Amino acid sequence: MPFTVTDVPHLPAGFADTFTSHTVKTSDLTLHAAVGGDGPPLLLLPAWPQFWYHWRLVMPALATRDSW
Repeated sequence: MPFTVTDVPHLPAGFADTFTSHTVKTSDLTLHAAVGGDGPPLLLLPAWPQFWYHWRLVMPALATRDSW
């Protein structure tokens, strides 16, 4: 099942213009990251059973910040 920023419903307008999906495969699992914005990195960690999608409404505002 894909978890990309273009394959899920109810994303804010322009979300896929700012964010892209990246995956990292290991021997045991595949990790997905939604990456976008400018400035220093900010890591948003979901708690089980959530995933990146639960941050979708705050991610656009965070992506416009250039310092923390």
